[in-house]
Order: sequence, then structure tokens, then C-alpha cells
Amino acid sequence: MKFIYKSREKSSEGLGELSKEEVFKKFSEELFEKGSVESAIEEMMRKGIKFSSSEKISGTDDISKALEEARNSIMNKFNIKDFLKDLRNNLSEIAKKMGREDIIEKLKSGGSIKSAISEMEDKLKTKEMKIHKERKEGYERIENFKKKYPFLFNKGEIPEYEELLYYIDKIETLNSMIEALKSGNFDKVDVEKMEEILGKKFRDELNLLKEIKEFIRDPSITREEGGVLKLTPKSIRKIGENALKDIFSVLKNSRAGEHLSSWRGGVEVRYEESKPYEDEEFSHINIPGTIFRTFKRRIIKGGPSLIPEDFLLFEREKNIRTSLALLLDMSWSMSWNNKFTAAKKVACALNHLIRTKFPKDNLYIIGFFTTAVLLKEDELLYTELNPAEPFTNIQLALQLAQKLLSSDPNQNKQIILITDGQPTAYCYKGTIHVEWPVFGISPNAVRETIKEVKILTKKGIKINTFMVDDNPYLIRLVDEIVRINGGRVFYTTPNELGKYLLVDYISRKRKIVI
Repeated sequence: MKFIYKSREKSSEGLGELSKEEVFKKFSEELFEKGSVESAIEEMMRKGIKFSSSEKISGTDDISKALEEARNSIMNKFNIKDFLKDLRNNLSEIAKKMGREDIIEKLKSGGSIKSAISEMEDKLKTKEMKIHKERKEGYERIENFKKKYPFLFNKGEIPEYEELLYYIDKIETLNSMIEALKSGNFDKVDVEKMEEILGKKFRDELNLLKEIKEFIRDPSITREEGGVLKLTPKSIRKIGENALKDIFSVLKNSRAGEHLSSWRGGVEVRYEESKPYEDEEFSHINIPGTIFRTFKRRIIKGGPSLIPEDFLLFEREKNIRTSLALLLDMSWSMSWNNKFTAAKKVACALNHLIRTKFPKDNLYIIGFFTTAVLLKEDELLYTELNPAEPFTNIQLALQLAQKLLSSDPNQNKQIILITDGQPTAYCYKGTIHVEWPVFGISPNAVRETIKEVKILTKKGIKINTFMVDDNPYLIRLVDEIVRINGGRVFYTTPNELGKYLLVDYISRKRKIVI
């Protein structure tokens, strides 16, 4: 399904056609990182969008920067400081002629120019004073403007009064547009004035940003729940599908639809493929193929009407029904080097793979930090790291996984542990304890974690660990888990995590298909 955006000025500006599907994908990437629909939209609007065709829509950062440069070039053109200094000197000369030393003192000490004019205008009916009277509101505006920028407008030429007000109008217009862009309130941006200042290109790009924002806020993609913008179920499925495609796009010859293993499980017959009989039970016989094979042999070689070598059996696959607990490290260290974003994307991809390709498999996603929680499918994308819960409680995550898997009817059960650090939190007698590493290790947390590993091992539940860090203390712990449990360990990076995890899930082999 593909939708096309067309810029109204496409033919003259060459902006090209922008795919809504690409826009949705960029939005998904921001959502994995930000964990909030509103934050993802804001980030897209701020950074802009670069498409696979190398086209790029400028974001509000780029447009604001262009507006700021235009504003700064104006700021360097005129000198308000000397304009006001000359004006005060002029008014002081008038006050001196009137014998008003009090007004002169007020002007010298930074008193209001407007007030000084008001005190003199009725007593001095000259042409010069009349001009000052007509301009006093403008003078007040100029004074207030300079107070906002005490360290600016001190260089350049001294402008004329009307020219100065024109510049101030322009700067205030630019400031209001910059503020509106940074707050995401595009409706407050005067696009005609922006085009006048920056040109047609930026006007077109701002219009496209508006359209993209409206597209993402369409009820088919997002909807408001309790005052919070959330994804629709259809969008959640689409994001999982895209995540799966992204991970497998770098793999060649991978067969994502297969689920082969020698483990126990039901048998699925593949009627499109056959193999010779090899001392197996006489079930799933390919009768037409066997008759043809017999007929062909007798014509060429003769012999008995039927021999064992004539038999063909339909190929069979072991179809495993697996229950899987995916343990996702949400401790604070996962925020470094894009580790949590990558892990969350892999979890979404795995969830989509199981829902679409292996619907009889069960997946439980458990997030662990200082404690551990079960994450629902529609919560996963919004999950964010909490700096107030920075510790790593692998023990509670294993306990929750054991509880869920023990009550699951599927025979084959396994745990996938994604982590970047050793345990620093544990539960003892119903109370959660945190433990800073001493000489690189948290001994009590490690001890309680190993206890859970032994319980899972007795229940026949394998633990496969995906390490996204080369912490030597974590390596020692994982080696001990492998020694006890017999599962496997993968040393990987955030970028490679999906390849390792998903291919391993499908093939059941410690091998990357390239």
C-alpha cells in the first residue's frame, strides 16, 4: 500500500513526490527512540526528513536558522545605542534652553524619553518639539526594544527614525516566526512574509511539514486516548512489519518463513517436496510419485514390480510450538550508544514475526530495571527508560519469565536475555535491594540471579543471552549461566542484534545467514 504526496509547486521547485510510506517509516524510527507519539512528531518537524531518493525536507531547525541569519544580518545594519544617545542629547539641549535641569538629570540617568517629552511639549510649541511629540510613542517602543537587547545594536550606522521602526517591525516579525516554528505552532507563521524574507523554497517546505504533521495525526494512524496521542492497532502492526523488514533487509538467502528444528514438536507435511524412503514408517507416502518411479525403473532395468527403493515419502518439517520470554534490559546504561532503541526495535520485529509467521508460538516481553514488569504489545513502543530506576534486576526478570512459561501449554520453552550489564538489584524476602558493584561485581545480586538460573535449568528452560556490551564482569556471569543452563551466548552490537536474534530464532542455529 503506497500513498503519494505531491508538492503544489513540484514542477517549478523540483521537490518531487514524497511517499507517505517513507514518512511513516521515519516517524516509526523517531518513535522507537522517543517513546512518545507527540515527541516523535516534534522531532520529525524539528529535524526534517531525508528520503531514500536523497530528497530532504528542511525541518524547523533549518528554517529557524535561516530566519535567525536574516534577523542577524538586519541587527548588524543599525546602531540603536547611538540613535538613543543622540536623541537624549537633543532633548537635553531643549531642556537646557527651558531651564529644566531636572529633566536633563533624568535623561542622563536613563529616565524615560517619553516622559521627558511629555513634560516639555506643552511649554515649548516649536516645530522641533512638535516632531518629538508625534514620535514619543515610537521612541518608547525603540527604548523598550533596546532594553530587550542591551548588548546588541551597538554598531553600524545610525538609522533614521522611520527606518529604525521598519527594522524593529521586521525583527519582531522574524522573532515571532522563529518562536512559532520552535513551538510547532505552524499556523502562527506568516508564510507570505516568510517567502518574502527567505524565498519560495522554505515556504514550500513548511507547507509540506504541515501536511506531514496532519498525515501522522490522521485517525487511521493515531488517535487520542485520555489526552495522550496513541497509535492505532493497524499502525502498531505496520511498525512491527517495517522493523522486521529493516532487520532482514541486510540478509541474503534468509528464509524468514521457515521454522525448522530437530526438537520435539508436531509434524507438518510438505506436499510440494518428496524424498526417497529411508527406513521410515509408511506414512505420508507419495503414491503418484512412487508409481511413476516404479514404472520408470522397470522400463529401464526390469526387475520386481515394487521394491523399497521405489517408495517416495512426502518431506516433513518439524513444526515447533515455542513459548518465548524476551527479557529486555531497561537499566539506565542501555540509553548509551542506541542500545535500548535497537533492543526495542528487535522486540517489535520479533513480536510481528511470531504473530504473522508462527501464530501458535507465544511471546512474553519482560522489561527489567530496578524491578521487572510484563510489557504488553501496545505498550512496547511507548516504553522509555526511567533514570529514577537505573539498576539491573535480572533475578526478578527470570522469576517472572519462569512464572509465565510454567503456566504455558507449549512444550518448548526458552528465554532470550538482552542485556549490557551484570545484575545490580535483586529481591530478597519480598524486598527489592540495590547493590553498587564492589570491585566490579554485586555479589548478592549475582548470587540470587544464579539461583533463578538453576531453577529454570531444572525446569528444562533454556536461556540464550544476547550481550550488547563487552563488560568483563558480565562476560563472567554469562559464562556461568551457560555452564549451568547450557544455553547459548551471543556477543553483538546494537546494529547487529536483530540479525543475530531473529535468524537464530528462525533457524535454531548459531549462524548468521548472509
